[in-house]
Amino acid sequence: MLLIAETATVPVGIYGSRPGLTLEVFWLGLTEAPIYLWPSLVFLLGAALLARLSLSLRARIALSLLLSAVVTGEAAAVLFRYRPFSRFIPFYVLLAGLFAITLLALRRPPPQPRAGLWAWLLDRSVLYAAFPAAIAVYVYAYVANRGLYPNLHLASLQIAHHLLGIGLFRLFLGPRLPTLSRRGALYGLVAVAVLALAGTVAKEADMLKGGRPYFRAFSVLGQSHVVFHPFRSEDEGEPAPVIPLEPDEALGLFDEFSAMPELPADLDLSEYNVLLIASEATRFDQTSLADPELKTTPSLERLAEDAFVFTRAYSPSSGTVHSMSGFLAMSYPSMLRLETWNKAWHGRLHDDEPILPEHYTAAGYETFWVGHNYEECFDVSINGFKRGWDLIQLQPSATSTPANDRRVGDVAISTLKEIAKGDGRPFFGWIFFESPHGRYHRHYPDMPGDTGFERYRQEIRFTDEQIGRLLDELERQKILDKTIIVYFSDHGEEFREHGGTRHKSTVYSESTRVPLIIRIPGVPGKTITEPTSTLYVPPWLLLHSAPSLREAAIDQIVRVFAPMMADTDGGVAIELCGHDRMMASLVYPEYKFNYDFIAKRYEAFDIRNDPLEQEDLFGRDLEITELAIQQLDRYRTVRRDRRRYILLPDYEVPEPEEDEDEDEDEDEDEGEDKGEDKGEGRPLPERVGKPLPVPKAPPAKAAPKAIGKLSKPAAEAKSPAKPAAPPPVDDTTKPPAKAARAPTAEGPRRPSPTAP
Repeated sequence: MLLIAETATVPVGIYGSRPGLTLEVFWLGLTEAPIYLWPSLVFLLGAALLARLSLSLRARIALSLLLSAVVTGEAAAVLFRYRPFSRFIPFYVLLAGLFAITLLALRRPPPQPRAGLWAWLLDRSVLYAAFPAAIAVYVYAYVANRGLYPNLHLASLQIAHHLLGIGLFRLFLGPRLPTLSRRGALYGLVAVAVLALAGTVAKEADMLKGGRPYFRAFSVLGQSHVVFHPFRSEDEGEPAPVIPLEPDEALGLFDEFSAMPELPADLDLSEYNVLLIASEATRFDQTSLADPELKTTPSLERLAEDAFVFTRAYSPSSGTVHSMSGFLAMSYPSMLRLETWNKAWHGRLHDDEPILPEHYTAAGYETFWVGHNYEECFDVSINGFKRGWDLIQLQPSATSTPANDRRVGDVAISTLKEIAKGDGRPFFGWIFFESPHGRYHRHYPDMPGDTGFERYRQEIRFTDEQIGRLLDELERQKILDKTIIVYFSDHGEEFREHGGTRHKSTVYSESTRVPLIIRIPGVPGKTITEPTSTLYVPPWLLLHSAPSLREAAIDQIVRVFAPMMADTDGGVAIELCGHDRMMASLVYPEYKFNYDFIAKRYEAFDIRNDPLEQEDLFGRDLEITELAIQQLDRYRTVRRDRRRYILLPDYEVPEPEEDEDEDEDEDEDEGEDKGEDKGEGRPLPERVGKPLPVPKAPPAKAAPKAIGKLSKPAAEAKSPAKPAAPPPVDDTTKPPAKAARAPTAEGPRRPSPTAP
């Protein structure tokens, strides 16, 4: 049953295009099962001894308690490796029930059935309860939140397997079934051992390496690898020396590959205000920009009338902490001193990574941040964003309150009014709305709202309504034509397109393709259909701003963006970082290539005809397969040599305190301004984690190579010779160590204050 379930986790379409993969996944499941499910095997062996041996009552009780404690203790140890689960009381109740049912299963059954409810509970309830419970837990392990919380799913699998063993044990102890003979039991054990040994030998001989990426990516046992072996940055390999690019060459690469529109050479943006408007978890394909029939974003359509509209913009990650860290610090998340903690959506951007408000404040701008504070995230679990702002107004929010963004809009409007009365300095502002982050609420009776997906669309419209209020206020204050407006989202949202929900678990398009609108007063807009990243917007704007801002942009383009663009032929990089999931993606006009660092799995999609990435062409189309390996391996090399991220899987922040009257308080104070600046929130302990040392670059500069838009002919021109078949993907190798075309290992320079 277990091996069938493990094999069935891999999508049927993958099996159809890869003969022999089914057998490989089956063998891998057989070799991994004894490693992770040993407690149930120990129980069955101990139960058999109890049934066969004549022991004293004291010895029987002691052995029964020991076996029950082993099974329950191992499940608890696996479950509570994720520390937040240790505070969840129902888990303790379930573990106590497992301990009790194990003890009951080890009772010697009476020779004849006894009458009465109590006798039935003691003698036969285990048999009738174990099988349904095992099936229920199996279903949960393989269906609910698959891909998230691997320790929970492994513990569930251990419990389900143990319950199944209990049921079988009690069934064969029944008076109506023949007792398994010693010879039969021995033959069975030998057969299982031989199969497991054969699978282990095949795995060690790399005979099953073709199935390993799919086993690690899809099966519960495969995903359980990170429970005991969390990913480390060192797993990417030793960094090689890097060679700096010249600024002119780097700027040329950025102009060629960023898809940012060309602005008039004499345009000086330092005279304009800059207003960032961001919303949580907004998919481009669910806005009116993508489909006017949806009617979800009329205010964005209004903003887009004389603006640059990007129809294929991607966020740098699929979670807020990595995506917004990258945006504010103008860097790929992997190239930042950015900590990721026990929960992959918690972390801290180090203070030595300068962020946009610091640059703008040093250039003489007035800066403010108004936004949500979902579950106190910016006080507790997402740290490093509060530097450089003159004013911070974060609004408390909870998932049970539907009107959080109305309060954010109210405070933002009040802030704009006050700034309009100020000293005339230009401002840099960030307004961050919570919706449509789950939970999804009904707001409009004229829209469908029965399903979560329909309510998600209502949330998009609700945020759009608040954006419309901001545009109206900018017009009233007569600063709309003096303000550059950038609207974007930090990431998208999943609705089981690939089996998952919400976000921060994949790099597929539903999680990363976001709306992006840039309105510059006096500059005619247009629609841009080339792939781009929201990361490119800040340096692109800063290049046309004050000298200090331009210098900061050039520094990041030379140090971060241009090397990646050069080596990947302009691929738009998306990254998901965490100790239990580490993924990346490269987006091109025609293709999207994905890589899973933990499973060591490649994917390739033709996004012209398959925008939601449902048909993986890797291994099925020879030309695309070679192209995916080539480009992703180049990406891995650039990233390996410049990585600065820090994984701290054992660090956990305190949980925010619950307010029992939270809903009532928020309803009463809905129109009030409760967004005091709380500074950096609760103090955090000192944490380890320094950037990996990168050797000094050699004095000689590598000759630049020809760069062109990625296409099949271009890739063929670069490849000296094409093999007759797709090269095997060796999941044990690292990208080749080579001198990369990129800047020095020094971090970004801090902005120095200049006169307004």
